[in-house]
Amino acid sequence: MMNLKTLLNKSWRQIPKWLPILFLVGGFIGFIDSAYLSVLHYKNVIPPCSLGECETVLTSQYATIFGIPNALLGGLYYLAVITFAVLYMDTKHPKYILAAMTAIMVGFVFTLWFVYLQAFVIKAFCEYCLLSAGVTFILFVGTLFYCYGQKEKERV
Repeated sequence: MMNLKTLLNKSWRQIPKWLPILFLVGGFIGFIDSAYLSVLHYKNVIPPCSLGECETVLTSQYATIFGIPNALLGGLYYLAVITFAVLYMDTKHPKYILAAMTAIMVGFVFTLWFVYLQAFVIKAFCEYCLLSAGVTFILFVGTLFYCYGQKEKERV
């Protein structure tokens, strides 16, 4: 496992331009999705759902944590990813990309849990939740792709 010092060394400072852009665009899409669901949650409205059973998922006991809708927590997660991407673009300091990647890895773990709940516990899918899961998956793959590329550079 790489430590923080290794991640911030000179070879890790060569962050490709596509990575913060991916984080910014993915974070924005995820934030819009999460914000939409959060607003509807507080209005007590179920969004229209053409592909799945959004009402079943969004009204289940798993839709909130301590009374806070998961969509609102997701919005905060995506806002963090956006913030770190913008901070990196402004300062070019790799600690912000590292922070974004850390948030994405944590978000990915939660995404796996929520998809598991939809598939095997609730036995219904929400297309908005799946959109968020897809965005987080893409962000996670981007993170892995970047990390793998860095590891390959270190071998050379």
